[in-house]
Amino acid sequence: MFIVSRKGGILLVHESHIYRSNMRRQGPHKNILYWECVHNRSQKCRGRLKSEGNYLFISNTNATHNHPSDLNRINRAKVGGELT
Repeated sequence: MFIVSRKGGILLVHESHIYRSNMRRQGPHKNILYWECVHNRSQKCRGRLKSEGNYLFISNTNATHNHPSDLNRINRAKVGGELT
């Protein structure tokens, strides 16, 4: 599931946490994206994901989120129509 940020960017929702794309890699099909938790900068959360095509992988398996889930923000996006 994806939601739209206040600035119009696309955010990925996975297991009640929100991620922003922070890098596009040059793969053979240029379809690899790396995602970081939106709380990376403010709370130094190390939650990371990697998507390759339609597949999603947890990149940093040793790290757990150091903050509560973003369920309230996700629900507000659903109500406000910012869900894609």
